[in-house]
Amino acid sequence: MFERLRKVFTFNGLFILIGVLGGLASILTLFNSNYDFKINVKWFLFLIYVFITTVIILLKVLYDLQQEFEKGQFKPHFRIIKYQKSTEEFLIEKSELLEHNALVSIFYSHDDFETEIGKAYVSNVNDRYFQLKIITISDNLSNEIVTAINKIKNNDAKEIKNVTIKSFVTKN
Repeated sequence: MFERLRKVFTFNGLFILIGVLGGLASILTLFNSNYDFKINVKWFLFLIYVFITTVIILLKVLYDLQQEFEKGQFKPHFRIIKYQKSTEEFLIEKSELLEHNALVSIFYSHDDFETEIGKAYVSNVNDRYFQLKIITISDNLSNEIVTAINKIKNNDAKEIKNVTIKSFVTKN
């Protein structure tokens, strides 16, 4: 959250601040109790300018947020970096979508079809990585997928690319 605020208060953020202050100034003019004054055209044009500037700046902020969202920083799918045989844990990149003890599902993709092969939870959180401790591996898997799981346990890069981790919510 603070990083996003730091990004707003850059050179572009200065214009946002000017726009917000101009908007506040225009709202405060509504509370003027002197009703006998005449509206000067130059002030009216100035308020229209401030309004248009504020709208353009807010559209820019919305566009930047949309671009950030489309970059995939909020993707609920995680790719495996490595498998640790001794502790039966996967290493994945850190994400804001998961936290300590979060439950995840492990899927294996084959011919554009995903098969759930097990469940895991986030057992350790580092600065850059998460460690996922495997809870269960499904028993009713085909021989082909069991062979692929054995290759994954040997850190076969081709098979690891076919494994996807997804955040998991139970139906119970």
